[in-house]
Amino acid sequence: MMRILLCLIFVVFIAILVMVGIISKRANPVMLDEQGRPLSLADHHSGR
Repeated sequence: MMRILLCLIFVVFIAILVMVGIISKRANPVMLDEQGRPLSLADHHSGR
C-alpha cells in the first residue's frame, strides 16, 4: 500500500514538472527597465 502511494506521489510530481515546463515554453516574458518599459534585445546586449 505504501509503495502505491509513493508511486502516485512521484507520478503527480513528474506531471507537475512537465506542465510547468510546457507553460514556461508558451510564455513570452519581456524584460523591463527601471521605468517599466520593455527592453529590446539590442539594448540588453549592448550593456545599456
